[in-house]
Amino acid sequence: MLPACLCLVTLFMAQLGRFGGNLVFGLLLSIHASGLGLMLEPKLPPLQFRGRLLLTLGLLLALGGLVYSPGRAIIEKRLFAPVRVHDRVVIIEKFRKTPLIGRGDWIAYSLPEGGNHDAYFLPGFGLSPVLAGPGDAVHFSETSFEVNGIPRDRLNTMPNSGDLTVPEKHWFVWPDVGINGHGLLAEGTIGNTILRMAIISEAQFEGRPFKRWFWHRQYVP
Repeated sequence: MLPACLCLVTLFMAQLGRFGGNLVFGLLLSIHASGLGLMLEPKLPPLQFRGRLLLTLGLLLALGGLVYSPGRAIIEKRLFAPVRVHDRVVIIEKFRKTPLIGRGDWIAYSLPEGGNHDAYFLPGFGLSPVLAGPGDAVHFSETSFEVNGIPRDRLNTMPNSGDLTVPEKHWFVWPDVGINGHGLLAEGTIGNTILRMAIISEAQFEGRPFKRWFWHRQYVP
C-alpha cells in the first residue's frame, strides 16, 4: 500500500494544477479515509452499512478539512504553486520570495483589474521575461524600444513613443494579454493601457517558473 501511495503522491505533484492532479488528490484522500476507517472499525461497536458509510464520510471531511487542504495550501504558498496563464498551467517556485532577478529572466506576477472607460483589463496572472530592471531607462519608438540606449525589436501593441524609468523594487515586462472588445479605439490606447500594467512591483511578484516540472517542459525558453 505504501509504495502505491508514494506513486500517487508523485503523480499528484507531477500533475499539480491540472485535472489529473485533482483526481489523484481525491483518490489519495479516499484511500486514506478508507484505511483509517478499517483501522478504527474493530475498536468501535459493530456498525451496519449506514454506520460504515457515515464513518467514512466523516473521516473524509475531517482529513480533507484538517490535513489535506491545509497541507496543499501550505505547499502552494511556501514551496511551489500552479499558475494558470491563458490556457496553460505553469509551476512556479515560492520558496524564494524575491530572488535576484535580471533582464531576460522569466517571472510570474499578478495583475490587478484596472483601466478606464476606453480600455479595461481583468485581474489575473502573467508570465513574461523581464525587459528592464530598477533604474533602467526605456524609450519607445515606432520601430523599436530601447533599454539604456540599446535598441530591441518592438513588441506587439507597444506604444509608438514615450519614455519611462523603472522605479526601485520594480521590473518592466510586456504582458501577453488577450484582447477582446468592440468599437473604435484611439491610436495607442491599448498600448498605453498595457503600459500601466507593465511595471511590476515586488508585491505583484508570484515566483519564478521552473523550466521543467517532472516530465513537463514548461513554457519558458
